[in-house]
Formats: sequence, C-alpha cells, structure tokens
Amino acid sequence: MDILFLKEQAGYQWLIPAFAILLLLLLYAVYRNRVLRSRDSLTGLPNRCFTMERVRRRIRSGKPCTVILIDIDDFHDLNTSMGHEVGDRLLKEAADRIRKTEKGKWFVGRTGGDEFLGILNADDKKKAAEISRQVLLSFEKMFLLPDAKVRLTASIGIASFPGDAQTAEELLPFADIAMYRAKSRGKNSCYIFDGKLKKQQERKKAVAAAVQEAIDNGRFRMVYQPFYSAGEKRISGMEALVRMEDSEFLPEEFIPLAEADRSIVKIGRIVTGLVIRQVAEWRKKGVPLCTVTMNFSNVQIQDEEYPEFLNGLLKEYAVPPSLMAIEITESIYLNRTQETRDYLENLRRMGVGIILDDFGTGYSSISYLTYVKFSTLKLDKSLMDRYLATGREDMVLGIIDLCHYMGVKVVAEGVETAEQVDMLKKNGCDYIQGFYYAKPMAAGEMERLLCEPGMSGK
Repeated sequence: MDILFLKEQAGYQWLIPAFAILLLLLLYAVYRNRVLRSRDSLTGLPNRCFTMERVRRRIRSGKPCTVILIDIDDFHDLNTSMGHEVGDRLLKEAADRIRKTEKGKWFVGRTGGDEFLGILNADDKKKAAEISRQVLLSFEKMFLLPDAKVRLTASIGIASFPGDAQTAEELLPFADIAMYRAKSRGKNSCYIFDGKLKKQQERKKAVAAAVQEAIDNGRFRMVYQPFYSAGEKRISGMEALVRMEDSEFLPEEFIPLAEADRSIVKIGRIVTGLVIRQVAEWRKKGVPLCTVTMNFSNVQIQDEEYPEFLNGLLKEYAVPPSLMAIEITESIYLNRTQETRDYLENLRRMGVGIILDDFGTGYSSISYLTYVKFSTLKLDKSLMDRYLATGREDMVLGIIDLCHYMGVKVVAEGVETAEQVDMLKKNGCDYIQGFYYAKPMAAGEMERLLCEPGMSGK
C-alpha cells in the first residue's frame, strides 16, 4: 500500500515546477503590462500618467523636488510642414538626447506631443538650470534625417516644491508659466519661476475672477471720450470705453486677459447692449448726437452671430446704424481670410462704420485700407510721439494725404499738447482726440457736453 502511494505521489511531482513556471509567466505578464501602461510607445520614456503621478507622490510625501518642463519650439509647424513621420523621428531623437543628458541625476518622461517633464529629487533650481543648459546644448547638434538636416530648439520652465508651490496642482502650472516666459523672451532658453512671476500669476487670477464676477453680475459701465473736428472745437464723435465698477483693474490689464480666455466675446455683447441703450436714451431726450464707436477685438470676429445680435439691438431700440461704428486694430490682419472680410463687410452693409484703430503700432500698412472699406483711420499716440515730437511731421502728412486720397477720414488720438494740435491742423488731420480736449467721462457728463450750444456736429 505504501509503495502504491509513493508511486501516485511521484506521478504528481511534475505539477510543482509547472505551477511555478505558470506563476512566473503570470507575474511577468502583469509586470510587462504595467511597464507598457507606464511607457510612451514612441520614445520609450515614462508616459504622462506615470510621470505626473511620480510628482504627486513626491509632494504628498513631503519630499522636495524641482520640475523641469521642456517644450520643443515651433514643433507643430515643423510637424505640419514635414509630415508626422518625420516629426516622430525627430521626437524620438530629441527624447534620446534628453534621456542621455546628466543620466541618472534626474527622472524624465514625455508628457505631451512635444513636451517632456524632468524631476529632480531636491529643491535645487541651480542644478535644474544646469541640466536645462545641458539639454539645450545637446540640441545644438543638427538632427539628421535621410533627406534633411533639422535644427531644433527648446524652451524650458523650472519650478520647485516647496519653494514655489505646496501642491502638484500649483507646481506644474508654475513650470508651464516659466516655460512660456522663456518662449516670450526669444525661445531656446530656460526660465526659473520666481516670486515676481508668482505675484504676476496671482494678479492674473485676481483679474480673471473680477472679470467673471463683472460678467455674472452686470458690473460693467461705459465712459465716453469725444473727438473733435480739427478745424473748430465741435464734437464729431465719441469712443465708448468699458470699465469695471468698483474695481482697481483698468482695461489695459483686463482686456488682454479677457481676449486670452475668450470672455471678451461676452464682454463685447454686454458693451454693445450698454452703448445702444445709452444712445437710445439720448435720442429720446433729444440730445444732439454723433457717431459712437466701440472697440472690437480680433477674438470677437469668432463670434459669428454678433452682426445679427447687433442688428437686432439696433432695431429693438430704434437706433440708426449710422450712429454706430466699430474700431478694429491691425491684429485682425494676422488672420486675414475671406471670412473675416465678409464679416466686416456684413457690418458695413448694415450701415455700421468700420474704423481702423491704433494705426502706427504693430505692422502698420496702408494696404490694410484696401482690405475693407474703412470710414476712418485713427493714428496711434505712438505715431504722434515718434514723428511730431521729433520734427518729422512730413511722415504724418504723407499718411493723412494718402488716406484722404482714398476717401478715408483721419483721427489723431492721444493728443496732449497745443503744439500737437497746431501741427495736426496744419497737416490736414480731420479729427483730434486726447486729454488736451477731454478725458473719458461718464454718460451724464458726456450728455451735458453734447447739449452745450454749438458743441455737437460733424
């Protein structure tokens, strides 16, 4: 009986190594699956999910760290022009150069299409900056492709815990802000997040919150700055300017932020409603009126239903379109398309005037006047300061003469001195706007000014 039992037992002994092998295979499969899920398939680097979790774990444990955000400059354009296959080759080579830089002294993963995130296990911005410089140096060698040589550069942002932030949700955006500051300073460089940048970011958050509160609770108001006929002191038009009630933030601060997050579209509609209702009130009172202009952001061009919205308000309040005009800046030409032209022409056909604002800044070109039929061009204050103040008034005269030849009236804005007024009159400028005559004023004050005998008229 014992012999039979031993024989049966010996028959099952092969199951033990088989079970061990099966267990090893299962463990390997689990490990391989975990590795695959944590790796970027193109570059072989740790992927975004794994890299971000590593930062969070480090911060949750209270251990210091410094993050190094690397973004390849202009990669989207290169990828579009040369093709995604070439782009993938470049990314693999870029990743390899980053991986080999100071190898073993930091952790690096791929967190986006052309974005990599490094983690240094110390609050050491000096060391992070040195690593960043080495990365930039590694990119100086041309990237060789079968049919081309390509030069890549990168912009790098650095931020640390606990020096800059207390959570990963704060730290990573701070590195992103620093990276974009590097781009704005010419690219191919690194920027270290600092206290000044932190204050600027906090200020931006406060401005954004104030704008949203003003949108939600109707806390915008309008002020009006007249412009005068250059030949005689008669009001020929007025510019409607938006302000936030009970706020320290001025338009030059909150408008760019509103454009960046597209809340300017909502603000634009609010402003339009405020202005048209004010004009309707003035008409009802019999106040002598002239053209009222509203500033129109390049972003608002994307509000495809705005012309219909504007037309509906004009009809609702019985305001003639000829009393309204929109001021657009040269930035609208950075995206010059037939759709943009049609958009502006639609407004013009409604009877709304189109004014080219801030001429003299950016990429000023008289050719813009042939893009859409403008009623008026506004010379920017910088043009006054640059030419009138230096005795080169012939430059301003040339612009004015050409505008007149094309049937376009000219407004000089930002005029502050009697000397500027005299030179503009002498050179045939049509209208003058600026602190010399009047600062922006509330609707009630504007109304009293319009009602003064002989003051209003084109």
